[in-house]
Amino acid sequence: LRSGKFAGAIFSAAGRALRHRAFARYTTRRGQGGAQSALDGSGKKVKSVGSTLRRHGERALATDVVELLGKDWRADLDDR
Repeated sequence: LRSGKFAGAIFSAAGRALRHRAFARYTTRRGQGGAQSALDGSGKKVKSVGSTLRRHGERALATDVVELLGKDWRADLDDR
């Protein structure tokens, strides 16, 4: 998730994709190659608008993945 991307799928026993979903959010520091949370963890405090957007993107991506796996796909995952 730190790269700002998530892709997931549920396959049948025959190998056929039953569900698939991909998310992408703005979380990486362009030109720097790392996630905003990695820079925050280094002790430097950045207060720019871009850093705020990247932090929001990381939280939104994590929320989307939790909702997808915990709510939307829960019945399919319990069946497996």
